[in-house]
Amino acid sequence: MDRERITRLLWLGLAMLAMAALGYGFLMVGWVASELPAGESERVRGPLGSVGVRSGGTYAWVVPSDDGVVLIDTGKDTQAPALLAEVGGRPVRAILLTHAHTDHLMGLAAFPDAPVWVTPQDAALLRGERAARGWFSGLMRSLTGDAPVPRDIHELTPDQELDVDGARFWVASAPGHTDGSVAFLWENVLFAGDALWGGPQVTAAPEALADDRDAARASVEKLATLDFDELADGHVGLTHGARTGLFHLLEKPVTPPTISMRSEPTGPHARTTKRTGRLVRAPEPDARGEQPELLLIDGEREPWRLSATPVPEHDAWVGRRVVVRARPTVGAGRGLPMEVLGIEAAPGEDEATPAPDSAEHLTAWTGRWTTVQGTVRDFRPLEPGASWGEGRLVLADGAPIPLAAPVDQVSEGRPWAGTVRVDEQGGSPLLVAVVVPVTEP
Repeated sequence: MDRERITRLLWLGLAMLAMAALGYGFLMVGWVASELPAGESERVRGPLGSVGVRSGGTYAWVVPSDDGVVLIDTGKDTQAPALLAEVGGRPVRAILLTHAHTDHLMGLAAFPDAPVWVTPQDAALLRGERAARGWFSGLMRSLTGDAPVPRDIHELTPDQELDVDGARFWVASAPGHTDGSVAFLWENVLFAGDALWGGPQVTAAPEALADDRDAARASVEKLATLDFDELADGHVGLTHGARTGLFHLLEKPVTPPTISMRSEPTGPHARTTKRTGRLVRAPEPDARGEQPELLLIDGEREPWRLSATPVPEHDAWVGRRVVVRARPTVGAGRGLPMEVLGIEAAPGEDEATPAPDSAEHLTAWTGRWTTVQGTVRDFRPLEPGASWGEGRLVLADGAPIPLAAPVDQVSEGRPWAGTVRVDEQGGSPLLVAVVVPVTEP
């Protein structure tokens, strides 16, 4: 066999090996994609003002602090437009990383001045000081490129409390997916990254994606000692009642937690408090399709959320200034979740305001929020393509009242019911519809 033919055969063999490696790579990428769960939605509203944002296919979480926000992971998108929009210019007091896989931290590039907290093991991975130990870590880096190295890195100490600008977290050690993986317990929420996944059933991330399978199993059991109701992970979104689901996964009876970060106890032993404000009904269901929520607005602090479904004895107070006695409870949605223990009229509000069913009665609601219903007439966008329009709402007494509303909420000639602010225009009522909860009465 001549030398030229041998050379050709060698090149052919190398080409076949390269094609096989490439095909294997595609197969592995496809397998990983099939194992990753589908996310809940692009934006997930969590408890106590927290929000999850899908950024490049993975979730970053925004947690309010005293004078800004804390981010839990930053997603895979280096531009992070959705996350930047959610932050909305508020100071980012810290970025806490659950682990150093690049699909959860490429968004660091959008926040170059924010201090970043990560465990020593994963800080070395982030800085490129050591190679990824598991094949999945290497695959992620090959798909996304090198991670941006933050200017200001702080090393986390697991299994202790971390206070960032008034936001208190328990840093729970959860190695396995990476050597330095952690979960963050805040109030009643567990931000688990890839240590635990939610969904219809709480599950552990596939062991094939873990750097250390035995450690990953042990970490799942350890998370059961934490006091949480909501699971906020890196791929699914928000899962309610997740601690019970975790014990179902472990096939063990539920036992009391030993570590809690709730700022106040909830339930029968919670401290009761009073607040004066105006009751309003949020005008649309939230992202999970729940009924419009009843909020107590006092114009300064975060609203109290009193119920997610209509309660007749509560609805009778809608639109009025009241004194509410309540105690903290748990749950996701707008405002601080509170269990109502009693409602009474605020001083000077002894008489009920008449129902807003006529032009005469509407004058009593001027400057306030209420729910009205009628038939839409003469409604047109303010200009072609505008999102808002103007028309009239014909009430039960036949009075046509000027109405300003988003064009996607109303239809010409159709019955309509909605939450509005009653303003005054030329001595007559003007109805202004809203699409988000108001922050002041």
